Amino acid sequence: MKRILSSVLVIASIVMACERTPVGPETGGITLQVYTIESTPSGGGAAAVSAGEPARAHVVLDSARITLTGPTSQSVLATPGQSVTFTGLAEGSYTVVLQAWTGDELAYMGTVTNIQVVGGGENTVAQVLFAQTTIGFTAIDENLQLTSPSGTSWTSADEGIVTVDATGLVTAVSNGQGAITGTLGSSTVVVAVHVEQTAASVTVTPATANVDPGQTQQFTAAALDSNSNPIADVNFLWISSNHNVSTVDQNGSATGIAGGIAAVSATALGYAGSAALTVGSGAAAVAAHLAVTIQPADNTAGAAFPQALQAEIQDANNNLVVTARNAVTLSIGTNPGSGALSGTVTVNAVNGIASFSGVSIDKAGVGYNLSVSSGTLTSATTAAFDISAAAAARLLFSLEPPDMEGNDQFTAEVLVTDPFGNVVTSAADPITLEIDRRPATAGGASLLGTVTVNAASGVAIFNDLRLGVPGAGYTLNARSGT
Repeated sequence: MKRILSSVLVIASIVMACERTPVGPETGGITLQVYTIESTPSGGGAAAVSAGEPARAHVVLDSARITLTGPTSQSVLATPGQSVTFTGLAEGSYTVVLQAWTGDELAYMGTVTNIQVVGGGENTVAQVLFAQTTIGFTAIDENLQLTSPSGTSWTSADEGIVTVDATGLVTAVSNGQGAITGTLGSSTVVVAVHVEQTAASVTVTPATANVDPGQTQQFTAAALDSNSNPIADVNFLWISSNHNVSTVDQNGSATGIAGGIAAVSATALGYAGSAALTVGSGAAAVAAHLAVTIQPADNTAGAAFPQALQAEIQDANNNLVVTARNAVTLSIGTNPGSGALSGTVTVNAVNGIASFSGVSIDKAGVGYNLSVSSGTLTSATTAAFDISAAAAARLLFSLEPPDMEGNDQFTAEVLVTDPFGNVVTSAADPITLEIDRRPATAGGASLLGTVTVNAASGVAIFNDLRLGVPGAGYTLNARSGT
């Protein structure tokens, strides 16, 4: 919607001259003299007002129609500022509607009802409010002064969008569609109000900043209207004037690259604002501590972590020190499974970042963490993670048969483990025991009792085994599938 640069409130003074005619009903007349009162928005302050003469407005009214309805109805076209007289009106109640156009657009309107025409030579005086149908604001806190006859009252339909005081001072509060109503006796005008901020400038904060190479600076931008109020929900295009000095992302975060000065600018709604970023003007960044930036995830025993672990060398302000080349060592901190860390555990940082790929832990456990260290720098510790057993690969005796008398009952326990000796707690395989080696004197001795047992949580327990023939040097073998 285009902004209307002025507002016109028109007072129509209605003088009703009633006279007797020799024959027929008593009749009267109405004379209308249209006056305009203009005002102009002036930012945050009220506009000056002039009044008292026929219409002289910044907005040109091409034509006006005055319609009289009642016992006698009439309608005439008139040029604003002219005097218009209605005669030969029968007694009764009348309504006057005043309308004015600019081109083909209805720009002004006013209505008054219940005007009484009384014969017998009596005169009746009434007033009609005649105002713009729409006014617009392009800034919050922008004002427009509407001046009306004494006794006019003003109200706003939504004071969250526009307010109006008792004097007719209209003030924009927020973007949206509102309306104000003026009332004088039985005459009422409703003026639609459209508030839509238009940008007048863009600012970037802070206006100046200093960083070292590798450090970042967060900038913020605001689009402002002509009264310096911010405009909401604006998307900015961020640009650095010199990518060799600094880059900037589309969130306004600038990163120093090398010594120099770059202008960091934000553009929106046809306006641009900028800030000066100086890189390398301060002291050189000093490495102070390590920070883990890519954490280890839960993993399987003996398998390399799926994502390379990373640690940064940072200064006291937690900025990456891109010049750092320190040797960084990775080690186990909390070690619930007594595991060993395998792989390349000491690397030199590249641009301040140490990456560890191909490292693994061989023992299962819950609650491991790793530590990174480098000389006198403050070390850092990863978040906790778990290592689970790998796939079942072999059987181990956890309880071997003791020496005993012939035909004595004994117990044996067998574990299902992965290649690293971790019990595979999910294993439920059937496990069979058999004599692997027997003494020469034992002949055809056999293992008696329950010799095949299903593992439970990776453990098979044989508790009723016997050897019927005495001898020295028996050994047992456990087998399961492949």
